[in-house]
Amino acid sequence: MALLLSACIRGGFDGQPLDMAQAQELTSPSDFQVHEGPSVTDGLLVDRGNIGGDVEHPPPTTLLMADDFDDSELNEEKWWSYTDVGTSFLQEGGHLSFVLPANDTNCTVVKGCYTGIGSWQRFSFVNTRVQVEAVQITNEVLEADTGLYITVIEAGEVIGTYGVFVTEQSINFGYQPLSTKVWDLINISYDSTNHRFWRIAHQESDNTIRFLTSPDGTRWTTARIMQNQVDLGEVEFSIEAGIWAAVPQYSATFDNFRAEHVAP
Repeated sequence: MALLLSACIRGGFDGQPLDMAQAQELTSPSDFQVHEGPSVTDGLLVDRGNIGGDVEHPPPTTLLMADDFDDSELNEEKWWSYTDVGTSFLQEGGHLSFVLPANDTNCTVVKGCYTGIGSWQRFSFVNTRVQVEAVQITNEVLEADTGLYITVIEAGEVIGTYGVFVTEQSINFGYQPLSTKVWDLINISYDSTNHRFWRIAHQESDNTIRFLTSPDGTRWTTARIMQNQVDLGEVEFSIEAGIWAAVPQYSATFDNFRAEHVAP
């Protein structure tokens, strides 16, 4: 498993995409520290009473960024895009879809094939949440992943990434500091119906990052709670998909991206 840190496609510290040589330095198959399931007591999982099918009572919010992908082309005022050779994305039918090449031997652990979009604007993620609808992921295989990511920036430099991503039959929740390049993950079995919507949220009162899923964007289940250890004053958002082996046709379709500040 070689997930491309969203900082790779999000780019260097000037907001420009990194080249693949730089990107590949960030991850390798050993770059994951995986915990199986939310029952793991790793010192980061707290407030177990909130893990379950919570019905949300929405607090007041302020919209930061939203996209329903209904236009015929990607809104380039909101997003920049990244494509490796053989990869593509298209926006049609009210959805955003990423398409990866089938059975392409050029896609390897050494040089993965990735495509994605990232926000041009940077935001504070304090008391903020971001979410997206994962409409469909085709051919979930071990050597592929697709996800929603938050790139954390401090003093103008990328320091790490929070992410929700699907690989094979698992959905993963965690953080990867750039200093170690190792993901701290919890994963559970992926259910395309119950995990149709993904959310990452910061709660300032206890400085935690919360990963949630929902079947309909209304009823949310908390999958993981992590203690935040970084400054969230400046972040960028991205959605991406990639493969690192010659696999069958792989695609991922998204809709209804939304980022909003939540009143304390």
